[in-house]
Amino acid sequence: MKKVLIIGANGMLGQELVQVFSADADYEVFGWDKLLMSDVNSIDITDEAQVRDRVLKLSPAIIINAAAYNDVDKCEEPAEFESAKKLNGLAPGYLAKAAREIHNPPTPLCARGAGEGDFLHKGGDDGAIFVHYSTDYVFDGQKEGGYKENDKPSPIQNYGRTKLMGEQEVARISGKYYIIRLQKLFGRSAQSAAAKKSFFETMLALARVKKELEVVDEELANFTYAPDLAEYTKFLVDRNFLTPPTPLCARGEGEEMVCVRGADSPHPNPLLQKERGKSSPILSLQRREPYPFGIYHITNEGAPATWFGAAKILFDLAQQRHPDPAVAGEGSLTNVRPASTGDSSLRSAEFTPMAIGVQNDKKENLQNDNITKLIPVPSSKFPRPAKRPKYSILLNTKLPPLRPWPEALKEFLVDNNNSAV
Repeated sequence: MKKVLIIGANGMLGQELVQVFSADADYEVFGWDKLLMSDVNSIDITDEAQVRDRVLKLSPAIIINAAAYNDVDKCEEPAEFESAKKLNGLAPGYLAKAAREIHNPPTPLCARGAGEGDFLHKGGDDGAIFVHYSTDYVFDGQKEGGYKENDKPSPIQNYGRTKLMGEQEVARISGKYYIIRLQKLFGRSAQSAAAKKSFFETMLALARVKKELEVVDEELANFTYAPDLAEYTKFLVDRNFLTPPTPLCARGEGEEMVCVRGADSPHPNPLLQKERGKSSPILSLQRREPYPFGIYHITNEGAPATWFGAAKILFDLAQQRHPDPAVAGEGSLTNVRPASTGDSSLRSAEFTPMAIGVQNDKKENLQNDNITKLIPVPSSKFPRPAKRPKYSILLNTKLPPLRPWPEALKEFLVDNNNSAV
């Protein structure tokens, strides 16, 4: 059994990573976060000495860092910028350095017989596998066609600069690392009270109480569904521990003992076996060889959309699925403003938590006269401290594609309604 350490376990992505790896009996999962009730599961990853001590004592085979500072606008403030540099810039390097110092003995796959004592994969290399998440905001947004993994980063705001700093620290330490860039993450509400609501969650909440919403019709990009990204992260990591699909050891003369799963065997993770419409989240699961360490772009495929375009698709899908969706929640978005108000507090950050007073018994029918009207507006209508990339499509040139984000959005709507009603 391999130990996997997940940092930021209570966040939107972290909670999905915990669920995905916990579903596989081959993994022992440790979920750490800041300010948890139990000191055993709490960690300050900006403290290098604490990171080294805690991580080396646990000695996991895999470390996944899903913790980050992500208040884009507040990061323009000098004090916040310094905090972001510690969490986004320096901390990934501390974790990468600790990962490299870990020694993991190889796992014997044959317990007895002719292959006794043989180690049949390279899992005994020194150093744990380290996975770190980054962002499309490391790019300046000038390339309309999108950015490949090897394109030169050029962030245009402090948040992107801190995330690029983290990438550079991980690469400088070297070791066995995957840097995964994503964009516009959405999914179930995070367990952490400090976490932001996703764009789609915020839109659904506002639609319950507003007849008109102004939405920025800029920032062309794709969206990333947290459960799909978690599954793909495991898919990427798993390739480092799989062996060829042939019998590798024998028990007695003429009696074969198959020690590994064949290429056509069911995936050990039930989440990758379950039916998701007509396609799997990962469209190809046949590869068994490890993917080279380095930088990857993982987002859901599909036609890129602006905030306005994505909101339109969300409302269309919500109407198709349920004529009277009862979704209550909290949150507001700088990119989204009730057209009937001039509340400047909605402009202060990309996702600014704000109670909107939705009552559980207030159900507005999206298919009747109360349907929320979406109004496209330019970003200049909502001035913000931090610049945003105009085009930040992340091009995946290395991996099998994920399902289209509108398809994942359908699943999100099912989960969101089930949790809200």
